[in-house]
Amino acid sequence: MTKFENKNAGIFELEDRKKRDYLRLCFTDKASEYYALVMDREVELGYHEVVDKLERRFGYRD
Repeated sequence: MTKFENKNAGIFELEDRKKRDYLRLCFTDKASEYYALVMDREVELGYHEVVDKLERRFGYRD
């Protein structure tokens, strides 16, 4: 996630929902499945809320 924030979100100063949507494109395998599951349940989550959930689920930040 740090790579995403440093290279993409910071450069373009994206709004919260756009950052969340672009971050989604970076996910593979289990992270992608988890994201889909979370967003089905909580449609209005913002970028930071998604990041928090991913960090709690996977226990680290890349």
